[in-house]
Amino acid sequence: VPYGTELTIVATPAEGYELTALTANGEDILDSKHVTVTEATTVKAPFSKKSSSFKVTLTKEGEGTLTATGADDLNAVLYGTKLTIVATPADGYELTALTANGKNILDTKQFTVKEASKVKATFTKKTFAVTLTKEGEGTLTATGANDLNTVPYGTELTIVATPAEGY
Repeated sequence: VPYGTELTIVATPAEGYELTALTANGEDILDSKHVTVTEATTVKAPFSKKSSSFKVTLTKEGEGTLTATGADDLNAVLYGTKLTIVATPADGYELTALTANGKNILDTKQFTVKEASKVKATFTKKTFAVTLTKEGEGTLTATGANDLNTVPYGTELTIVATPAEGY
């Protein structure tokens, strides 16, 4: 590098790290990030792992339980911590959506904490199709549900079987 050349130092931390100092031949250049070369020069840029911690909030819609493993205190989860979400539906419900900061994690049930995070589980009441079949002559009806193709779990149906005359 020719004598008198002014260099701008670009020190970019990897994800999860931060620049803690920047020196040229022992002189602090962290604020300016500039050095004028007047001799053989050593630039040092120490990076350290971020030690920040973030709050992770768990919310749910519907019936079930929601917990996280991988951290002892969800109010102070260290940057880079991988959490596993345990979402257990109540009887008659199923887990239909699971997100971390709006990102779908339903398949993996895991995410890495890089910021304050919100995990949301959606538990939806199971529904079932009810089919009415008959043999012989007569009518068969069910009351108690608006649509027999999507009867919610736990719905009580009343079945009315009326034989035709002579049956």
